[in-house]
Amino acid sequence: MNLKTVIIDDDLLTVELLKQYVEEAEGLTLAASFTDPVEAFGFLGREEADLIIVDMEMPRLRGLDLIGSLPRRPRVIIVSSHRDYAAAGFDLNVADYIVKPVTLPRFLQAVAKLKPEPEPEPAVAEPDVLYFKVDKKVVRLPVADIYYFESCKDYLKVHHRGGSLITYQSLTGIEEFLSKKIFIRIHKSYIINMLNVAYIEPVSVKIGDDTLPVGKNYRDELVGFIRESRQYASKSKFI
Repeated sequence: MNLKTVIIDDDLLTVELLKQYVEEAEGLTLAASFTDPVEAFGFLGREEADLIIVDMEMPRLRGLDLIGSLPRRPRVIIVSSHRDYAAAGFDLNVADYIVKPVTLPRFLQAVAKLKPEPEPEPAVAEPDVLYFKVDKKVVRLPVADIYYFESCKDYLKVHHRGGSLITYQSLTGIEEFLSKKIFIRIHKSYIINMLNVAYIEPVSVKIGDDTLPVGKNYRDELVGFIRESRQYASKSKFI
């Protein structure tokens, strides 16, 4: 944030104080300062500004009238000896309204409100297809067709709707590529696709034509997965 800032106040001492504050505030650069609001209005009609810090009660042109007359309205911080104009100021969508005397902590608090909200990181789409190298081929499998992964020492057996395939990969290696919203490890040798689970028992899971054991070290994680996914409709205690 680097906001070109214009100070407008008919009191010279206040202007000098605000100039010092602008220099100390991170993200502000002083573009100009004025004690004559009409002169400031002319400047703002010619020059771009990102922020104006303006008094409310000034001769010839009130702060509210100046703000309302600007063809391009920058961000605004009002400074005033009177609280009476606060509501009118916020009707003009000002960033903050500071009652004089203006202290540095209060000024910095107002400046903090100018900082843009951090943009959320874009959601990463979950892959709907995975690719596996099998011998000299690359096999494409829809995620929805995968039942479970089985560790076979240095190899990985992928059980799917059409049968199974074996690829050179470890169970831990494939785990980091899988969606945590769909796949869960239930045993040191198995990662299952929860979309294809038929039912779950205390020590086993039925998926496709197979019944897989649930390791005691993974049971709590499985129960937590079910509860967090909001797929568990019963109010009774889970198995």
